[in-house]
Amino acid sequence: MILRSGGASGRGLGDGESGSEPGRRAPRAGEAPRMSPGGRRWLAGGMVTAGAAGVASALLLAPVGSWLPVVIGAAGGGLLLLGGQWARAAPPGASASYRHMVEKARDGIAVIENGRVVFANPSLASLIGRRPEELQQQPFEPLVAESERDAVRERYRRRLAGEPVPDRYETELLHADGRRIPVQVNASLIRDGGSTTHLVVVRDIRAQRAAAAEIRALNTYMDGIIDNADIWMSTLDEEGRVVIWNKAAERISGYRREEVVGRRDVWDWLYPDPAYREWVLARVRELLETACARMALETTIVARDGRRVVLSWNSRQLPGANGRATGALAIGRDVTAERAAAESLRLHASVFETAEPMVIADRAGRLIRVNDAFTRLLGESEASLLGRSLAELGEGDRVWDRLVTEGRWHGELVERHRDGREIPVRVVLSTVRDAEGEITHYIGHWQDISERKAFEARIERQALHDPLTRLANRRLLIMRLEQELARARRTAGHGALLFLDLDHFKQINDSYGHALGDALLTGMAERLQSILRTEDMAARLGGDEFVVLLGPEAGSLEGAGTRARRVGEKLLAELYQPMALGDYELRISGSVGIALYPEERIDAEQLLQRADHAMYRAKAEGRNRLEFFSPALQAESEARRLRYAELRQALDADALQLHYQPLVGASGLPVGAECLVRWPRGEGPPRAAREFMPLANDTGLAAAVDTWVLTRACQTLAELAAAGMLPAGRHLGVNVSLALLALDDFPRRLQRILDDTGASPEGLVIELGESALLRDGGRLATTLRQVREWGVRFAVDDFGTGHSSVLQLRHLPVDWIKVDRTFVGQLPDNDAARSVVNASLGVARSLGLEVVAEGVETQAQFEHLRGEGCALFQGSLFWPPLERDALDRALDGATPAADTVMDDRC
Repeated sequence: MILRSGGASGRGLGDGESGSEPGRRAPRAGEAPRMSPGGRRWLAGGMVTAGAAGVASALLLAPVGSWLPVVIGAAGGGLLLLGGQWARAAPPGASASYRHMVEKARDGIAVIENGRVVFANPSLASLIGRRPEELQQQPFEPLVAESERDAVRERYRRRLAGEPVPDRYETELLHADGRRIPVQVNASLIRDGGSTTHLVVVRDIRAQRAAAAEIRALNTYMDGIIDNADIWMSTLDEEGRVVIWNKAAERISGYRREEVVGRRDVWDWLYPDPAYREWVLARVRELLETACARMALETTIVARDGRRVVLSWNSRQLPGANGRATGALAIGRDVTAERAAAESLRLHASVFETAEPMVIADRAGRLIRVNDAFTRLLGESEASLLGRSLAELGEGDRVWDRLVTEGRWHGELVERHRDGREIPVRVVLSTVRDAEGEITHYIGHWQDISERKAFEARIERQALHDPLTRLANRRLLIMRLEQELARARRTAGHGALLFLDLDHFKQINDSYGHALGDALLTGMAERLQSILRTEDMAARLGGDEFVVLLGPEAGSLEGAGTRARRVGEKLLAELYQPMALGDYELRISGSVGIALYPEERIDAEQLLQRADHAMYRAKAEGRNRLEFFSPALQAESEARRLRYAELRQALDADALQLHYQPLVGASGLPVGAECLVRWPRGEGPPRAAREFMPLANDTGLAAAVDTWVLTRACQTLAELAAAGMLPAGRHLGVNVSLALLALDDFPRRLQRILDDTGASPEGLVIELGESALLRDGGRLATTLRQVREWGVRFAVDDFGTGHSSVLQLRHLPVDWIKVDRTFVGQLPDNDAARSVVNASLGVARSLGLEVVAEGVETQAQFEHLRGEGCALFQGSLFWPPLERDALDRALDGATPAADTVMDDRC
């Protein structure tokens, strides 16, 4: 086709540059014709073409400059190329000859001007189901499939703009019946003065596309066969490079196809041992280079994951057209399992006559050989056993069915000795297969497990009891409780469950060590059993938690409650008696929760939970007491659980706050401050530590809260030092509970906090409660001395409320004692309070310690304390707890503002 336009802006469709396809040129005279993509030879350029079909073929492949005059002449256009210029002339007689060749060409040819067809040969018309005269002066665009028009139009636009566009491309034309005809187009744009002509040669490529699709389908089919084969299939070229590598080869070797195709060194990966690799490669070379047409071989490769895989190879040459080998085909079958089975059979034969009972059976399961140990196990002779079926031994039918279906069975059976005894045995049955994978034999191994079974029975008994106290454990308690619940419902009786938790047991464990703590638990268990009837049960759930189960008796629920109260009070009284443990004599109390049963729709776990709720209520009410479960207690327990979750969330979200209460000297000027943690929760003022730290101690959050406070205090300490507001002698005090102090890594934690915040240890005072002095003095003293060496100082908080002695204080690196606010608040009128305060001051003077009076609220208290020699004071008389910015003003010499909220809570 030739498209002719009146100018660069003229309308029309077409493609192709004036010139050959990029990278191609027309053959010169005397050159061999080029090979087309389909393998045919197309004549072009200066070559002589035979017939109309040859002309069209040459036109399709040749450069535009070599065939354009022919078509123009044939179309009667009167244009010839003379001396590099187009002229409006034609050789005499040329037009008719050219027209004949073009009209007889098998390929479609058209000349198009201004978007309309001015010439179309019969082949083009026939291709799209029209007559040539129908196409004359018809717009060309409707002949192109609608989906292709934009692309063709864009090619034409780019060619008009002078942009490089390939001459040859594929598109689709629209048949008169609506069918889309795929074609290959060779197009060119020729400018002649102010007009533009488009020449297009079209070839029907439906046959080529169908052939290509058939080839692709065949290739896909063959690829599917190769890839889905369950055996390794690969091919090598004559240089030893991998060409084909199927999925089975990928699965067995672990190497993907794209990793190995084209490589010769894949054998280095599969055969890492150089000597073994050379032996294998010699066989490959023998196959490729000699007359050996095929070869059978067995090798062991090392897969990518390190597995050793045994492959049985059947390899053969791939002959070429000249009879020479062009490569090799390797088919490998994984025989690792078979070789392992053969090796297993050999090993079984070698150990068959060992002391363990063993048998060999044929494929039908009949015994064909038994060793002496097996005859002794059953008390039978060899002759009486041979020929018997495996299905006759133990639970034979079940075992035999599994063995046949799965190829292996192991488990425990009970065999019967000839004398009637039952013998528990462990049996392992396995199969032996031949090279084709068929079962040939079964091998059985018996082991007498009588001793192990007896041992397991003892272990089972032990599994139901606590190893330390020998009381029933939780598992046995729940089993017994379920039985008692059922009995109570059946007999209309009533019983009780008592949940006991020792008070402050963790402090004893931390203070005196776990060995003494275990001895205390054992002693408590003995006391429990001594006060119970034989029909009642005592159990230890773990830690310091015990449970007493009182079985159901006839009578009312109130009667069961009276009995439970009597037992609970007796239990508390017995527990509180002093207990001598080595060099120590300890006294400990307990808290008891009681739940009565039965009730509808309540099981053992729920009953235990109710008693647990009541026990926590007893602890909340002051410990060393008992409480009965009620629905209100359950609600309270749930609220407690929610408070714990909220505290945990506040800690994780860094939502706690730190307030600071200044300490003043006798002059009233600040010398430091104590850090006080606050928990903002809902409306109202933040909660003081005494309102939520008991919950933290009971739920294991105390150490985490202390770590948070210590970290924030050290940050403040570093900030104050950087601002010059912490001269020598000033300090920040931080309360640290025994929960954190008792941790073995407390010094390391503190050192990390100091390093991370940049705080100076000399400005930090750690305040520990007087109860902490009761712990193992040597262990605590070691920890405190280690930290004291860094410059950190220590104070004993709430002094006077515990039972610490001067001897204990003398052995600890303590710098201050802080007299508890309960005594200071009763000064100066209460004689007992004055005695405690004066005694505390005397102890401090004898040990060279400073005394801080906490909770000073009145001038009278201040004057009395100062008169007795106290030099440091803390309380709302001077400063309430302050937020961070107010602390700066206080340390800078400011006085409390008139509107300062007095919050002297700890």
